[in-house]
Amino acid sequence: MATAARVIHSDPDILGGTPVFVGTRVPMKTLLDYLQAGDSLDEFLDHFPSVKRSQAIAALEFVKEILRVLRYFKNKMLQYSEILFQTNIYAVATNRRFTLYLEKFSKF
Repeated sequence: MATAARVIHSDPDILGGTPVFVGTRVPMKTLLDYLQAGDSLDEFLDHFPSVKRSQAIAALEFVKEILRVLRYFKNKMLQYSEILFQTNIYAVATNRRFTLYLEKFSKF
């Protein structure tokens, strides 16, 4: 399998730094736009013959891996935010008890 660096390239002198398939001026986003529109990989490759099938497949595998990693971190963030939320409620509750205690104590 080709690595992302071998199939996707970003250069400020090529389309202002837009990630393109190596050796072409075809943006990676164009492939994603085709697929999102319901077009097949073959149709994309027919319209952009400078992109090799192996490049397109490697790019899609790279995107798949990025999405997997993002889902992992999203789940971790949700877990941590729940812990922080519970901790915050405890801290607020503790602070409120402390405030009530001080109010009662100061009346003497």
